[in-house]
Amino acid sequence: MKNNEVFRYFFSEDHRTSKGITVGDSPVKVIESYGPNYYERTETGTEIIGYLDKKNGISIEFSCHENNLAGAILMKIK
Repeated sequence: MKNNEVFRYFFSEDHRTSKGITVGDSPVKVIESYGPNYYERTETGTEIIGYLDKKNGISIEFSCHENNLAGAILMKIK
């Protein structure tokens, strides 16, 4: 988040989430790290695994391509 505006960040291989998830990890590793309370959706042919944090008003989504993590999106939700 930057000035309360949506900030989209696709991290590269040398970056990790606070739970150690990085590009190339499997969706199984994401679910093992972030838990079973996720949603799934498809956007322009890319599979998305997402998590809502209603308490803090944010979501994090992981985009997967060919069973590997391709990037992450952090969003402010209302």
